[in-house]
Amino acid sequence: ATVAYTLPTVTDNCAVDTRLLTQGGAPNSVFALGQQLVTYTVNDTAGLSATCTFSVLVRDSELPVIVCPSNINQNTDAGLCTSVVTVPAATATDNC
Repeated sequence: ATVAYTLPTVTDNCAVDTRLLTQGGAPNSVFALGQQLVTYTVNDTAGLSATCTFSVLVRDSELPVIVCPSNINQNTDAGLCTSVVTVPAATATDNC
């Protein structure tokens, strides 16, 4: 899933030197199914740093689709009270 998020807010009494994505995906990038951590680190011009971490949870909410074969009506085999019936397999699809 493509996940959009707002960059962390940075404030400091000195000028901010760098803000680095140190773990996880960037805003508007594709995240895999499940939970992933995103960590940013910021450094100021005095050489001090701080980090923040948040999680992104991507869930599959789309139901799988199954297609069953049609109903089967078949006569018994000649001279028997039974019949060999060939049943086509059901087909299924899912987004994950």
